[in-house]
Amino acid sequence: MGAYLICFGDSENNLRKAIREKVIGIYLSMTFDMNEKAYMIIKKNNEWNVVARANVVGKSDKNPFDKPNKYKTYDIVNVEECKPYSITKILRSELGNMYGLVLRTPKLITASKLVEQLEDGFY
Repeated sequence: MGAYLICFGDSENNLRKAIREKVIGIYLSMTFDMNEKAYMIIKKNNEWNVVARANVVGKSDKNPFDKPNKYKTYDIVNVEECKPYSITKILRSELGNMYGLVLRTPKLITASKLVEQLEDGFY
């Protein structure tokens, strides 16, 4: 089992649009597997916090984001919000120096402790 991290940087505006419109955006040159779980994260006070998760189901025609010409979009279902929780420490310990790259480009994460912590935040 794996997961993707969808990073909104510090854009609360784009995060809220994603949750409301049930769509996520990634840079045009990137791809990811369908039917995987995506965890939406945002940076606050120098900490990366998970705020929601959803399942990615396919390409979308909706693009509500700031600077829409930079992103292709995907529809999401089963959107669940949670009390924000930090994953900064586990990102560093599980992914080392690669964690910054994973935040910028959606890559399937299979590091079991990280995936486990992502899931634990919803129970």
